[in-house]
Amino acid sequence: MSPLKPPVAVNLQDLDAQELLEWRDLQNAQIDSMMHVWDNPEDERWNDIALDSAKPSPLHPYVEPYPHLTDPQLDLYDRMSEISEEGFCAGWIVDNEYAIWDAITLGNPSPSYRAINPRLLRRCQQLSVEIGGWMCWTLDGPQFVPMAQWLAMVTARIELTAAPKL
Repeated sequence: MSPLKPPVAVNLQDLDAQELLEWRDLQNAQIDSMMHVWDNPEDERWNDIALDSAKPSPLHPYVEPYPHLTDPQLDLYDRMSEISEEGFCAGWIVDNEYAIWDAITLGNPSPSYRAINPRLLRRCQQLSVEIGGWMCWTLDGPQFVPMAQWLAMVTARIELTAAPKL
């Protein structure tokens, strides 16, 4: 296993999948190590800033692209999108949600998919259990689907593909 490189020398294109995961783990560990500073209830410096102010302003022009999603739902969407990016250089390939689901439940995404990083699959599974559902792509972008509805969608898809063609 190669040692991690300092931030200024890292070229993500040169990292293999395992190194990339280790790099992300290191970044997440650094963020976690600062949470006690950022979330200190005794620090009143940031108390006058509204947390729900999503309106763009000259100082804060960023607007959340999918404000209808909760943070855990957005995390699941991001991991699923990351799988699509790694395999196809596309933010969300057609039927990405079904291929990832098959990879988790059946151990095989589909013949057209490249190997999927097992750590990303485990994280998708954990987030799915946490939020009680799955993410799918619609004409309006990513949507949360409760687990019962998702399982019905998977069953309908299986029945549709198994039906004889006329």
